[in-house]
Amino acid sequence: MRHLSCTTPAGGHIPEGELDWGYILNRAEEQGVAGLLWRNLKALGCEGVPPRAMRRLKVSYLWNVMNYELYFRELGPVLRDFWEGDIPFVLLRGPVLVRLVYGDPGLRGFTDVDIWTREGDLRKAQDVLRDNGFSPLDGYPLLFHRGGVWVDLHSDLVGTERVRSRGFGVKLDHDAVWKDARPLMMEGYEVLALSAVDRLLFLCLHALKHSFWRLIWTVDIAETVRKHDIDWDAFVRRARDFGLERPAYYGLLCAKELLGAPVPEEALLPLSVRRGYVERKLSELALSGLGTDGLSEALYLFSIPKVSQKLRFLWEVVFLRPEVRPQVDLRGGPLFYPRRLLRAGKLALEIARRAT
Repeated sequence: MRHLSCTTPAGGHIPEGELDWGYILNRAEEQGVAGLLWRNLKALGCEGVPPRAMRRLKVSYLWNVMNYELYFRELGPVLRDFWEGDIPFVLLRGPVLVRLVYGDPGLRGFTDVDIWTREGDLRKAQDVLRDNGFSPLDGYPLLFHRGGVWVDLHSDLVGTERVRSRGFGVKLDHDAVWKDARPLMMEGYEVLALSAVDRLLFLCLHALKHSFWRLIWTVDIAETVRKHDIDWDAFVRRARDFGLERPAYYGLLCAKELLGAPVPEEALLPLSVRRGYVERKLSELALSGLGTDGLSEALYLFSIPKVSQKLRFLWEVVFLRPEVRPQVDLRGGPLFYPRRLLRAGKLALEIARRAT
C-alpha cells in the first residue's frame, strides 16, 4: 500500500495470491490514502483488484472532493472577514497541500482547517468565527465547528497551547516564519501560506507530534520534497536555528525510507544527532510504520536538554492541566488520571516489547 500512496507511483505490480482487500481498504481509509490508492490503481490499470474494492476507494476519492468544496463554500465568509478585519493568518496543511502539492482535492482529505494567527489577534479571530455561526467545542476554546466544518486556531506552531513544556529545547522565531510566509490564492480568496522550507519543517514536526500514526502525514513530507525545489542549506539552518533537528531528521528519514522520497544525504547528515540505544529503537518503530500511539512523547524527550525539563514534560503529558483535560477525554471524572497512568504504563510496556 505504501508504494501506491504517492502522486506518481513507481509501478503497478499487485502481489500474486489472494489478498485481504477488506483489511487493505480499512487501512487505506484509516491512514488517509484511500483517494491516492484509487487514483493510482486506476491509472496503472492493475488487474486483480476486485470491482467492489475499486468502488469503495472511488467513494473515498469523491468524498475528499466534496469535502474540499464544502469547506471553501462555508469558510469563504470567514476568510473574507479575516482580511477585512485586518487579521493576518496563515492557512496550514490540508487545503494548502491540496493546492500546492497534490493538485487534486480527491487525493488528500482533511477533517479540519488549521489557521495560525498571531497571539494578539487570537481573540479577534475567535470573534469572527462566532459572528459567522461557529461555536467552540466544550473544553477546547480554539476548536470551532459549524455543522460538519471544523476550524482549529493556533497561536504557535509547536503546540504549547496544550503542553506548555513542549517549548523546552525549541527556539522558534515566529516573526521569521511570518516574514517568509507567501500569499496564495485559494478558490478566489487570498491567504498566507508557509514558505516551502517552513512548510516542510513543520510537516516533519506535525508527523512526529502524532507519532507518524497516519501514513498520509509521511506522504505529505515525501510529496512536498518531490514537488518543491527545496533549498536544503536553508532547511538545515532553519531546523538548527529553531531547535528542530530531531523532528526534521525523523520526518525526512521516514519519508525516504518508507516512500522513497528523494532526500539528499547532505540534508540528512547535518541533522543527524548521536542517538543512544533507546532512541534508536524508538526511531526504528517510527520507520516500521507501526504508528505506536504516544511514540511522539517518547521521542520528543530526546529534544529536551535538561533532566528537570524532561521530567516536567512527562508530568505535564500525563497529568494534563484541568483546562486541557476535556480536549483529550470528554468523560473526565475521578478516573481521568488513573486512566492516564494506566495508558502510560501500557504504552511503556508496548514500546519495550516492540523495541526488543
